[in-house]
Amino acid sequence: MAMEYLLRSLLAAVMVSMCCAHCETQKGGRILQNVQKHKLIFEPGCWKGNTFYKLNNEWREEKCMKCSCSGDNLITCCLDVEKPVFKDSENCGIALNHEQCKYDVIQKDPRKSCEVDYYL
Repeated sequence: MAMEYLLRSLLAAVMVSMCCAHCETQKGGRILQNVQKHKLIFEPGCWKGNTFYKLNNEWREEKCMKCSCSGDNLITCCLDVEKPVFKDSENCGIALNHEQCKYDVIQKDPRKSCEVDYYL
């Protein structure tokens, strides 16, 4: 029993690192330029729309996306919601609830339970 749990946990960890993290990466744009008392100051970071983010800064956006600005001026945004995987995948489905940033369980047969096996 303990060995089965260990193997399931290991499998889940490998699967998370291999797949299922929905991420998007884009170039963070130009360098911020501030002119103060005739001095030009360059500050590395990322632009997204009209907002400047300093390096290594993290922020949340709509649709449950968590974003960050990396040292090479890249913005990476990933879906920040754990996805449940059910033992009974035929009876249990999911739908992403963007307002609450969680998956809602869709149960086809209410007489059967939807027990979560692990999360991705």
